Amino acid sequence: ITITDSDRSRSVSASIEVTILPALAATMSLTSNVPPAIGSINPDKQVQILAKVSIPGSLSGNLSWSLGNVDDSFNDAASLLDLPSIALTPVRQIVTAIPLLDYQIVTMNLVLPKDVLIGGMTYNFRLHSSLAAPGTSSSAIIAIAVNEPPRPGVFSISPSSGQELFDDFFFSCYNWFDSELPLTYQFGYWSSSSSSASSKSLIVVRSKLELSSTSLVLPAGSASKNFTVPCIAEVFDSLSARSQAVENVIVT
Repeated sequence: ITITDSDRSRSVSASIEVTILPALAATMSLTSNVPPAIGSINPDKQVQILAKVSIPGSLSGNLSWSLGNVDDSFNDAASLLDLPSIALTPVRQIVTAIPLLDYQIVTMNLVLPKDVLIGGMTYNFRLHSSLAAPGTSSSAIIAIAVNEPPRPGVFSISPSSGQELFDDFFFSCYNWFDSELPLTYQFGYWSSSSSSASSKSLIVVRSKLELSSTSLVLPAGSASKNFTVPCIAEVFDSLSARSQAVENVIVT
């Protein structure tokens, strides 16, 4: 700094040397596979949270994932999920100091399987860093909103019985609701050769359309199952979240 008097005849200078010391806390960057333009993810999708953590090279410590807010409080969704038991990746990691580096970059990703998060809820995932002295603790949080599938309405079929490949069955859905419009409807039946309603046995007769009803002919049901044919309606929102309803008819 230099000080000069008003007539510029005298001046005095002084200097201070400033040394920038490494930060004593980890810094974190969190991203996810939630589409930014949509802002939520469907329950039947795997959740991937990517974390890059910058840690002073001279410090050791540990990293851990948890559910909750930065202040250690929990939201309603957190109480319903046992993160260590369902995560496909480790939720804890020990970090060893590397004194030769100013900083080391550590990856601490979190991957969750599909169908473990509840539609309509928002989950706060927190990554916590605890460093050995003189280091300090720090946390970062990312919110994952889960899209809610269409809320069930009514699925009906008329008539309740008929002759195979001859009688028309009228499939109809109404009073289904979702904020992500438009809704689309798909109709089919479970194969009579299957002992359970699995995705491998689903026969789609009418693919997704906004029209919520259709007329279909059906094959006969199995005699061992009293000629029952389980029919299905699948209702999708604009983000492809899906709800299902099943109605049985008798086809001889």
